[in-house]
Amino acid sequence: MGLIDRKTMESIYVEAKKINPSALIYGEGWDMERNLPAEQMMTQSYVRATGIAAFNDGIRDSIKGPVWNPKKPGYVQTGVLNPERETFIKYLKAQSTADGIPVDSPTEAIQYCSAHDDHCLWDKIILSSPEDNREDQVKMNHLAAGIILTSQGIPFIHAGDEFLRSKNGVKNSYNSNDPRVNPIRWSLKTEHIETYRFYEGLISLRRDHPAFRMHSREQVNQHFEVIDGLDKKTIAYKLVNSANGDPWSEILVVLNANRDKLKLELEGTWTIAVNDKRAGTEVIQTCTDMIPIEPISILVAYLQHNSSPDHANEVNSKRRLHSERLDH
Repeated sequence: MGLIDRKTMESIYVEAKKINPSALIYGEGWDMERNLPAEQMMTQSYVRATGIAAFNDGIRDSIKGPVWNPKKPGYVQTGVLNPERETFIKYLKAQSTADGIPVDSPTEAIQYCSAHDDHCLWDKIILSSPEDNREDQVKMNHLAAGIILTSQGIPFIHAGDEFLRSKNGVKNSYNSNDPRVNPIRWSLKTEHIETYRFYEGLISLRRDHPAFRMHSREQVNQHFEVIDGLDKKTIAYKLVNSANGDPWSEILVVLNANRDKLKLELEGTWTIAVNDKRAGTEVIQTCTDMIPIEPISILVAYLQHNSSPDHANEVNSKRRLHSERLDH
């Protein structure tokens, strides 16, 4: 899309919507080779308020590390955020597609961590975490998927990420005829059925709960509450007040890139729907006032009933995060 001028892209959007009001128009908004001035090209900087969506390379590189350096890790491998935490929160809210480039609506951000270009997710994890065991590397994949499928915006999954597909370490494979690279080996679905089921559960969660699919920046700002004062490798937020008409009155999302188990003290009886082993909408367990967070994992929990403002203030004043060693 970065090769096409803005007038053409906006015309495509208008005509496509005439044919099908539900049509999605999106593309790679990179600043590419051009014959026109930069301000006339449809790059990320000019997607805002058009209804056209751009791939969010900001969230991609934050999650797994930059595509230009295959050995450099990102948040799921190390817990280190680059850029800073505040920018990553904007990515989760689908309010920016790169550092400092805003969008008006969540529907203008394509949330992804791998696509046809560059290393696929599993290869990037393997290359950037050589000292980690396979179990932890699989957890990194699950955490990456959890971030994408619980963030605002439009989620995008590269074919095969859901069963640890590899391109045999090849980065750009557009011109490869090697049978170990581009063909999808469907037997991996059976071989890695736990990962497949985890993705399946995350997709079901998102489909069933409109809180993860808000429509405007204002709506996101109204319902998205960041939980501060946590460990630097932990990100937590709540979607409150039955966001977007959701049947769950409060939804808690915790991203934990620590190698230690954590406990989040949060008043109330919380029902866990996603943990390190399972994802979906079915009840895994309920916890009162103390929620366990497994290492390298995403957790999603919910309250069925709304809390009063006074109760919410009380909860905020009592919130603490406890860290404990895995062997405790």
